[in-house]
Amino acid sequence: MNPLLKIKYSYAYGDYNRRAADLAPPGSGPAYADFQSINFHSWGMVLEKNWGGRAKLALESNFNYSRQGDNPGVKTVNALAEMNYLLTYHLSLRAVGFYSHSLLPGGTSYQARSVSGGLSYRF
Repeated sequence: MNPLLKIKYSYAYGDYNRRAADLAPPGSGPAYADFQSINFHSWGMVLEKNWGGRAKLALESNFNYSRQGDNPGVKTVNALAEMNYLLTYHLSLRAVGFYSHSLLPGGTSYQARSVSGGLSYRF
């Protein structure tokens, strides 16, 4: 089918069996950041469209909600655009753009943007 639309949802739960502070040698700090009962939900969709036999565009968006312990939670929105163009049978040109906006408890906001490109060779 062209275009192809996918709807997705995922859930993850994590918790350490033994806390980092319990494993650290006496008088030293823990070796890694500890979390308690993290819950992670993600909803999203992907739209893929082929143009002829050489070009493909994929657009993806996600809404993520994670809660750790008693914290109210972190909300993040991600968007990704990817364009692939087949130059030859073995060589393709790929460009990717990414945007992320994260809202932490207390109203602190973080944003990340990136654009990358490259050549891919398949055997």
